[in-house]
Amino acid sequence: MKRLTLSSSAVAAAGLTCLLAQSACDTQDAAGRRATGPQPEARELVTRIKTSFLAPVPGMDGKRVVSNPVLAPSVARGFDLSSGAASPYFASDLLKATPKQASVTLPQSASGAFRLSDNTTGMAIEVVTEGADPSRGTAVDGYMVYRNAVASGTAHVVHRLQPDGTEDYVLFESAPQVPQLRYGVTLAKGVAGLRLVSDTLEFIDDAGVPRLRMAAPYLVGARGERQMAAVDVQGCEVDRSVVPPWGRAPVAPKASSCTVVVRWGSAAGMAEPSYPALLDPAWTLTGNMTVKRYFHTATLLGDGRVLVAGGRADNFTVHLKAELYSPTSGTFTTTANMSTGRTNQSAVVLADGRVMITGGVSGGGSTLNSAEAFDPNNATWVGLAAMKSARSNHTTTALPSGEVLAAGGEAGATLQSAELYNTVNNTWVLTQNMQVARLNHTATLLDNGKVLVTGGENPGMLSSAELYFRTFETWTLTPAMSVARSSHTATAMDNNKVLIAGGDGSPVVIGAQVYNAANNTWEAAPDMSTARRYHAAAKLLNGRVVVSGGYTTSYLTSSEMFDPGNPGWSPGGDMKAARIRHTATTLNNGKVLVTGGLGTPGGLQSAELFELQKNGLPCQANNECTTGYCVDNVCCDAVCNSTCMACSAAVKGQGQDGVCGAIKDGTDPRDECESLGTGTCQTTGNCDGNGGCGTQSGMQCQASLCIDGTTQQNASTCDANGACNPNGTSSCMPYLCVGNACLTSCTTSADCIPTSACVLNVCVPPGANGSPCGGNIDCTSKNCVESVCCDSPCGGTCQSCREAYKDQGPDGTCGAAKVGLACGATSCINGIQSGPQCTSTSTCETTSAPCAPYLCADVNVCSVTCTTDAQCKSGNYCTKTGKCQPKGNLGGICKEGKECLSGFCVDWVCCDKACGGNVANDCNGCSMAVGASADGTCSLLDNTACGVNGLCSGGVCLENAKDAATDKPVDSPADAPLDTSIDGPADAPADTSKDAIHEGTGDAPVPPQDGAAGGAQDGAAGSTPGETPPASGDSGGCGCRTQSSSTHAAAWLAMIGAASLMIRRRRRS
Repeated sequence: MKRLTLSSSAVAAAGLTCLLAQSACDTQDAAGRRATGPQPEARELVTRIKTSFLAPVPGMDGKRVVSNPVLAPSVARGFDLSSGAASPYFASDLLKATPKQASVTLPQSASGAFRLSDNTTGMAIEVVTEGADPSRGTAVDGYMVYRNAVASGTAHVVHRLQPDGTEDYVLFESAPQVPQLRYGVTLAKGVAGLRLVSDTLEFIDDAGVPRLRMAAPYLVGARGERQMAAVDVQGCEVDRSVVPPWGRAPVAPKASSCTVVVRWGSAAGMAEPSYPALLDPAWTLTGNMTVKRYFHTATLLGDGRVLVAGGRADNFTVHLKAELYSPTSGTFTTTANMSTGRTNQSAVVLADGRVMITGGVSGGGSTLNSAEAFDPNNATWVGLAAMKSARSNHTTTALPSGEVLAAGGEAGATLQSAELYNTVNNTWVLTQNMQVARLNHTATLLDNGKVLVTGGENPGMLSSAELYFRTFETWTLTPAMSVARSSHTATAMDNNKVLIAGGDGSPVVIGAQVYNAANNTWEAAPDMSTARRYHAAAKLLNGRVVVSGGYTTSYLTSSEMFDPGNPGWSPGGDMKAARIRHTATTLNNGKVLVTGGLGTPGGLQSAELFELQKNGLPCQANNECTTGYCVDNVCCDAVCNSTCMACSAAVKGQGQDGVCGAIKDGTDPRDECESLGTGTCQTTGNCDGNGGCGTQSGMQCQASLCIDGTTQQNASTCDANGACNPNGTSSCMPYLCVGNACLTSCTTSADCIPTSACVLNVCVPPGANGSPCGGNIDCTSKNCVESVCCDSPCGGTCQSCREAYKDQGPDGTCGAAKVGLACGATSCINGIQSGPQCTSTSTCETTSAPCAPYLCADVNVCSVTCTTDAQCKSGNYCTKTGKCQPKGNLGGICKEGKECLSGFCVDWVCCDKACGGNVANDCNGCSMAVGASADGTCSLLDNTACGVNGLCSGGVCLENAKDAATDKPVDSPADAPLDTSIDGPADAPADTSKDAIHEGTGDAPVPPQDGAAGGAQDGAAGSTPGETPPASGDSGGCGCRTQSSSTHAAAWLAMIGAASLMIRRRRRS
């Protein structure tokens, strides 16, 4: 035999110590030590286990019995030994078929620990076989073999690696002193609790999700007998509740390591097996079932979980075990065992949410009449009343009445009987027999409440079908199916029809039929692509039906889908494992859970999900997509089969996958666009970015032309086919058609039709009186006078049609011109206009007249409007309406200073001075309405103006400036005189800044009426005229500039800054 030996330098160059492939390999580690033990002995051990320990299972046809090795073929390609431990590696296609993967590293010797970790969550445990000898591991044919490793060298360990964990088979050559095996388990990472139910040990994360598992071990003796081992945990707290762990707080282990004890034979209170015996624990993830099963049931619960129960394992072992699947976490967990192990049973959901299991075959081979129910609320099984007849391979159907119909099956002979279960009183009663005895048939509840039973065998295959009507407890034959079949599928569809597919027949049936419940007829349906029996079917949430697996001449991995809306079959993709006698359950999330079944080399423990792809995800066929559209190898939101439309970003050159859209302009990735047409309209050969080929569509290919004076033949344009097509005619009105096209503007009315006129380069109908015009043609009256349409020619002396030139009347009405309006050549000098002017009698006479209150507009005429005061004669101002008005005298009403001859508007009257300027807290006024001595004369207001403690100094209120006790200024000698002047001390310099004198420019409020004191102080106490202003009290908040130069001014100004109240602001400008 050829051996492969790598030198340490070659190993270093390769970057790893050794990769052991399926072929024999003897290697050295980096230090020159042997990495594995002798291989011939290891291979001989593997061969002996495979040939000595066999499990009988049904053959590929589901009927014959064959025996398969308990030690299944290895799927590992070899081991990476570069880290000092052995890490398996697998074929890439196998890894792709395993959605959830684990990492396993094996020790170099049997006395070391192997490590199992969940690649998704990082949870990890380390497991060592207690009492193991330091036997060197040998890699052979994908297995890792530790010879003479356990039980004082009388037992061997063989690891069979998988992508989701490892099986550590232990071969005991003879009976150990104590029939048990002890494992030391270290909770390395992420383990929040342990749960032990039905001899299955689960490692729980902090969310209550089981992530790792030691499956329930079993032992196979030398005579082929199979015995389940018992498991216990020592040194850690363990959750033993049958209630599933999801969502529950895990039971803390209270230790970082535990001992797991596996017992069998006398140590477990069971019979001793024959030796040599093979023990098979398995340490894996929880994405697959806890045990291998076929002929089992899988039932969707009301909360969305799935109950998997019963069935057979290899060696024809019948399961007591039940387990639950959580779609949320994608994990399986153990739950309470059934009271009776059974296979080929039937399961149905009762009206109260429990799952009833009936009949089947026991482990002893007898047909059962017992029934039991699983309560998902507390995860317990409760015995129910036994059926009237034992039966297996029968059907149970939940009726609208809440009852359950059990029909047919076998119990030594094929059964014709049927019975009803009453959920209220827990009783079974016989109902009328079926028309035909049958087993391996189907029963489907119809929309009308009847039950359709089809096919089966007795003993040959049946084509008959019949209906059960609960109201009359009658069975009625329907027309027969076109092909006899059993072990087929029947699926109720949304259109009140039932799809019958495949089945066992002569030969295996490829055909399908549809039962129409509305008219009790059978409709033809296209054949499947593959004949199949022992398959499974499930209706998807979109109404289509998927059939999976089965058997023709071998186990099938394929699936296909039926579309009732467009009857036909299309590929549904391949399962990861070929299987028959499996289950397919549609979950609430739309996925289909496939569990167990028979495959190669026997019973299957695996589970997988069939899922329609969402938009944008990869696909190969329409039926892989939720929408039913697979375009450009991605699932698409529409059929998307139009020219230059695509669904993948790569083909579109833009956008996102899964959204049908236009292919990018200037590209043609599918060569869809050909050169069409000729000449100007020839296409580009690329897509146009709008979902079509670049055809120059819409481009002008022939110019327009005039048919007559007001009609245009429109320009011709290219169409999508490359032809130059005319586009009809257009009316040019109110413009004329000149040359080859309609005019779109005018310069004179000659460019317009006779009934229109050119106004501001637009042809419009003739204008009414007062409308702008450029000539008589522009007017309905045919009189265009002074650029407006007029009601008459208006040609008399001193007549006008414009409102601006008349004393009265609007534009468009002829009337007398304004007096003084020039009616001939005039001159204007120094505000006097001389020359011919209109008189009050509408005559034109030579005269001279002043322009007052205006000035000359130019050397010829007076102004008649103004925009600034400079355009008005002295003593006048320009109003906002453009008129010159005389300025007011002292005391006259005003809004702003420019309206007054004095230039000051204070308290809404013309004032003799600024009178406090822009200071807000002054104590001066100019209007009697606010307390001044006279309108127009600035004077002190009454003594209450500055409040009780205020002081008027220099015309400004100072807050808290007067001592109430002495009636003197604060910090002043008692004999210091008060400054009561309006403008401050005589020697104070005048303050001419705009803070002191402000000429307002805005509008003032309306002056107060009826003597109201518009400038009265808010909250100020009243005072008697003539009294000295009080030295204390509320001044209203005087924080203003002062003109006083006394030594006390600085202190008073500091008080101003602290003022808290203010006198109401009065108008100053």
